[in-house]
Amino acid sequence: MDPIDEVVDEILKSKLRKRAYDILSRMQRREARSQEKVIYVSCYELLEDNREKGDNDMLD
Repeated sequence: MDPIDEVVDEILKSKLRKRAYDILSRMQRREARSQEKVIYVSCYELLEDNREKGDNDMLD
């Protein structure tokens, strides 16, 4: 492989690697937001259940 091909190959590898990291980072952020929603909904449901039971000591 001639030196120019090697340089082009390295550039392509680094660009693909950066793209893979970008995609992974985006997926991780999306997963984190999804987990936050699950936590918020669970907390809201728990608070609603406690209100219905008349238990207001949850936040004390």
